[in-house]
Parts: sequence; structure tokens; C-alpha cells
Amino acid sequence: MGIGGYYFLYQGGKLPSPATPPSPTATPTSTRTEDWKTHTYMNFEFQYPGDWVVDEGGLSVRNKDNNEKFSVATNLFGDSGLPSCKVESTPINIDGKSSQKKTLAFCKSDKLELSPNECSSTPCIYTVESELCLDGNLNPYMGDGGCEWATKFEGFTLYQFHLECNEYKTGESGKESCNQLYDQILSTFQFLD
Repeated sequence: MGIGGYYFLYQGGKLPSPATPPSPTATPTSTRTEDWKTHTYMNFEFQYPGDWVVDEGGLSVRNKDNNEKFSVATNLFGDSGLPSCKVESTPINIDGKSSQKKTLAFCKSDKLELSPNECSSTPCIYTVESELCLDGNLNPYMGDGGCEWATKFEGFTLYQFHLECNEYKTGESGKESCNQLYDQILSTFQFLD
């Protein structure tokens, strides 16, 4: 009897239950946050690495080399420009509210758009961003007019979360490290009562 048969009998003839798929919630990475600082602004707060500083005006925090910067803006409309590599979008929860996390790559290239193979071999700067459109009671906008319309006519606020990782990196490491830091910061974000 092979190892698979032994395992099956050892489990009492029962097949092991399938693994539970991971939750799309921003979860902290293995890096600890004990030495992180808390930034409180308007009606929210979040934690950030202890060696970072708060920018003038309080809308963002950044590392001292200014190559990583996290910000929360409200009611700014427009786009981040055209990324030269594909935008990836994944579900995420921010303080219990559903959103999408977009990862964009801006690569050193004369081309407007690069193939996946070119993206993996070209130095890129990565940006990760999400949005929430909420009313004064922090309920999400559910209408048809879009968040820009809701902010103008229904009193909603668009919260935009944005991490710039402004150091050119090649391959998946830059994208992964930028996403890990974003998830770690957002796992600490909360609206205040």
C-alpha cells in the first residue's frame, strides 16, 4: 500500500476537506507593525512604518527617501495616467467595506503599452490604489449616477487610497512588495466615530 493509501486509511477512510480559499481582506504581511506610528486625519486613522514622516498638510505619509508614499485623498476625480503594463484588479475590504485594489505599472519604455513578457523584464514603478464612495454615515453609494455625481448632489465622499512605490524594479518583486505594503497599511485603516 502506497503513502496515499496509508494516509487515506489513517484519516479513517475520509477524504480531507478542501482548503478554504483566502479572504480578499487586506491582511498584514509577516512584517510586524509594533514600531509603526498612527496617523489620524479628518474622520479616519491608519498606521504607517515608524521611520516614515507625515507630509505637510497631513494628507500623506512617506519614507524618508521619498520613494514610497501612501495617501488618502477625498473627492479628487481623474485618473493616474496611462500605465504601460496591464492593470490588475482584485477585491479588497477596507474597514469592512468592499472595494477593488488596482495595481498599475509605469515602466521605463518608449512604448505606450508593453506585452506581459516586456513588463516582466522592464524596470517599472508600481502604484496600488482603491476607492470607497460613502455617505455621512459611512454607507456605500448604491445608485446609478456614479460617485462623482453622488458627491456633487447627494453629499457622498469619495475616499481614494493610493500607494506610490517610486523605485524602479524589474520583475514581480516590485509589484509584490508594493502590494504587501499597501495591504499592511490598509489592514490598520479605520473610520472614526
